[in-house]
Amino acid sequence: MRHFLWAIAVLLTACQGSPPPLASPQTASSQSAATPITITSEATFEPEAETCNIRSTISTAQRDRLPKSLPQPRDADDYDSLHANWGIGYLEVTQKADFQAGIQSEQGVHFYGFDWISQNILPLYDSPDGSLEGWIACGWVIEADHPEMETPLEPHLIQSGYESWTYIVLQEQDNWLQFRYSRSGLIGGGIAWISKDDLAIGLVALDLVRWSDEFQPNELRSSERNPDTLGWLFFRDRNTSYALQANPSETAALITSIGEDHGIEPLEIQGDWMRVMVVQPRTYCIGSTPDTPVHEGWIRWRDNQSGTWLSYYPRGC
Repeated sequence: MRHFLWAIAVLLTACQGSPPPLASPQTASSQSAATPITITSEATFEPEAETCNIRSTISTAQRDRLPKSLPQPRDADDYDSLHANWGIGYLEVTQKADFQAGIQSEQGVHFYGFDWISQNILPLYDSPDGSLEGWIACGWVIEADHPEMETPLEPHLIQSGYESWTYIVLQEQDNWLQFRYSRSGLIGGGIAWISKDDLAIGLVALDLVRWSDEFQPNELRSSERNPDTLGWLFFRDRNTSYALQANPSETAALITSIGEDHGIEPLEIQGDWMRVMVVQPRTYCIGSTPDTPVHEGWIRWRDNQSGTWLSYYPRGC
């Protein structure tokens, strides 16, 4: 997928100039940053032009976990979204900064697209409280053992909202998150751990959104029982038939089978099970007929291998 014109404008503002040419993985090792910014232990510092930026408010401990120098920002020219495991949630871009001034916005402005990667910095670990393996920095992957080499990041993203792409979180353990940053990579095969304390080092802040929170019921829609506004969720695998059951159990009585064309409205979540209303065929944002059936029952909505089984249209209707 190619960038829109507005994305280019944002990147030009972020870098205060033209971005560097995109490198291929084969030539990445020969492209080093022309004007790197050196990270020191000082409380504040002035970022140089055309360098990846970090927040001046980060702690000394966070700064010590960064590479000694940061490369020029590189905006990903494409992304990979083919994935079987959607995990427990995603990392939402919750705030953005004024790139030129380096001042964080007080408003929760949603940063469209995936150009935020060019100003995002994430230390990567092999396990919770484990060894620092490297960094995602400014659109590059940098190994801790070879900090002089920068490999272009080929991000593995999910579209979480309108014109918004971000990383899938596979699991959570105390203050640590395991996430997939690439289909394959030098560090952890594209999967790594990150501390929640390090989600706001760059000029873009990230925050965990769990699917169990994202799929919470909308009481107004469910109480109206209007098929035209019900069913914003659906099963990701449209080629599989799913069971709507009387109770949250694999052995419960079958109410109906859920086929390819359907909409799901969440009513209640109990662990891996969800009480729902199912509209078949799907009428959400399409329109219903007087005899459009609405069934109520329980579905299995997630497991450990695939994460959530459900999805939605991030662009709305």
